[in-house]
Amino acid sequence: MTEITANKNRPKVPTQQRALERFEYILDFADKEWLERRQDDLSIYELAKMADLPAQSVYRMFPSLRAVHFALAQRYLNKVAEMHEAADNTSFTNWQQALEQGFIASSEFYQQNPHAMELVFGSGVSREIRAADRENTTQLAQNAVQKFKDSNLVGDLKVFQFEIVINIVDAIWSQSYQIHNDITPQYLTESIRAATSYLELYLPRYISEH
Repeated sequence: MTEITANKNRPKVPTQQRALERFEYILDFADKEWLERRQDDLSIYELAKMADLPAQSVYRMFPSLRAVHFALAQRYLNKVAEMHEAADNTSFTNWQQALEQGFIASSEFYQQNPHAMELVFGSGVSREIRAADRENTTQLAQNAVQKFKDSNLVGDLKVFQFEIVINIVDAIWSQSYQIHNDITPQYLTESIRAATSYLELYLPRYISEH
């Protein structure tokens, strides 16, 4: 039997395949329900009832709504990381192009997944989600630096520098979301300018061929 995690703000991810499928089903249902209803006051009992599942089985995996939010945020953050890991930088002639297109792709992902935008950039982000976002930032930075080097776009770029770049962009996007409930084109442009300006303190300014 799966035990309830000591931290009620985090889910207890099962290891058995059948239970894991139920775990993902609950997340799919919760994501869809929140998007349709735009309500944050759903209870675990109500969620279980709507999903036609025993409440206790849902509580074992998700001891609180914050645990559901955390699992959904982690799922979306993983998708962002997977998207960037699969990206191809070989067609870019300089690092500025790769940087810009990477953040454009991220903004498009969040716009296509508004619940992800709310979970990551909303005002009610939990400490656990912030911690998961920091871990994701480190992973994204490591992958980005390696891709830039593999594509011969940069000679020397440190992971912590790209972590700062991501944090700069996240801060601007958070402001955009707080004001507009979206990452607007204006804020996207400003975030790319800020990120580029920071990296130009350390990287050569190659002239774009576009």
